[in-house]
Amino acid sequence: MSVQDEDEQPHPLDVSRLKFQLQYGDRAARSDAIRNIIALGDAAVPLVGDVVALYRSGQPCATSSLVELYVATSAPEILVALRDSGDLFKLGPADQCELLKWGVSDLEPQLLEYLHNHWNEDDNSDRRLIVDALAVVGSESALEMLKVISVDITDKLPEENLNASAQAPIEEVILKRLKARSRQDFRETVRSAIRQIAKRVPEE
Repeated sequence: MSVQDEDEQPHPLDVSRLKFQLQYGDRAARSDAIRNIIALGDAAVPLVGDVVALYRSGQPCATSSLVELYVATSAPEILVALRDSGDLFKLGPADQCELLKWGVSDLEPQLLEYLHNHWNEDDNSDRRLIVDALAVVGSESALEMLKVISVDITDKLPEENLNASAQAPIEEVILKRLKARSRQDFRETVRSAIRQIAKRVPEE
């Protein structure tokens, strides 16, 4: 794909080439076409229908690619297709967070449920993604949950620091200190999100 107009819009021949890749290419060619379409940003809108048709046909099409395309274009037919297939609520937390930040607010309850069940897992990177997304668009319910989590984290910190005793084997001491530091960092992320949400959602 190389022919482009001066205004950065894709040349009609490039659009046709991408359509043919989607319709007739093998799996690798289709994946490559979708990546190129996503890279077009807003200019990808004329090709969204072709990608959605491929997805609806049952051909291999990663749902994460549809999320990226939605973020790039805000094309509503992508969300309609994800809802119709039932895949919207089967997306992983990272993809759901992206959509939540782009206004798909009905994903928040599922993300809050996930956060409620996994916030205490120090090696879980998804919990920070969720808190970061809630900081941007979280509701009053999100604010309430984050306040509870902030207190629960704080309650656990002293015990963990005391347990990281110099009498324990050095490997155990290092592990416990790393865990305590991870929890402290996550607490600060939660507190920052609370402050950001509170600016948008006045307390009663």
